[in-house]
Amino acid sequence: MILAAILYLIFSIPFIFFYLERGHRNQLRSGEKLIHWMTCWNSHKDFFSFSKDKDESGEGYKFYTGLVNEILFYKRELGGHPKKNFQEVKRALLGDVRFEKKVEKEMRGSFFQYICLGVTTWLFIGASHKILGPKVSIKPETLLLILCFQMVGVLLYQIVCHRVKKKDFYFFNLYYGPLFRFFCLIYLNLPVGIVLEKSGFEVFYRKEPLSWKPVLEDLRGLIDRWKNQGSEVRSELSDIVEEVYFLRDLSFEKYREKIQFLRLVFLGIFFLCPYLFYLSVLLSSFLIV
Repeated sequence: MILAAILYLIFSIPFIFFYLERGHRNQLRSGEKLIHWMTCWNSHKDFFSFSKDKDESGEGYKFYTGLVNEILFYKRELGGHPKKNFQEVKRALLGDVRFEKKVEKEMRGSFFQYICLGVTTWLFIGASHKILGPKVSIKPETLLLILCFQMVGVLLYQIVCHRVKKKDFYFFNLYYGPLFRFFCLIYLNLPVGIVLEKSGFEVFYRKEPLSWKPVLEDLRGLIDRWKNQGSEVRSELSDIVEEVYFLRDLSFEKYREKIQFLRLVFLGIFFLCPYLFYLSVLLSSFLIV
């Protein structure tokens, strides 16, 4: 039984560090590098120096890396002052990175609880077998099933949290990039045709969820007025971006609550249930005796 507990630690800890440290941490590091680069971008003489600054996978941080490269490209080709754009992008990026760090902290806390409860369970099983010896009648296959059940719980928790995040932020990821691209291109004083072509604004005319409906209606009206009348829209667009920040923060908090709820559910199903199951087997052994 002690050997099972040791095996549990051997397989659980590398699993956690492999997926959290190497995967999520590398992504956060690329986001932090991007923030640092944007803070001192004016001191970089080489325009392409940022383009080469990729993470280990060869990709940048979400859509932000491509957006920054576009801003710098239009600055070089058409002139303009990207400082205002960088301020807005950095603000959005900071909020994004902070959220990802909070998610990482929640996931670490969840896995730590899983390991502690799993090890406690196996130490209890080992101690009971050592004390009671042959009085405990439980098959090795059953113990192996308990171990596998706990390991599957850790894996499923990671998968379910990832899928819930992907589902909750699907529309956020769909609209956020084009919105900021549209916002930044307007501040570069580019022609209407180029802004509409490069921003991917057609995504704003797709079917939207209820939470995004007021924001996208205002945005579509703003785009139509800007195309037809050429009126000044920067102030209104800034208000829309503020509303999107609110939606983002609200979505972030809801997702954190879901993670915490899922943690309790998986603790109960995959860790507490096997522990109670073993207790029932232990009591049954006493009754048989």
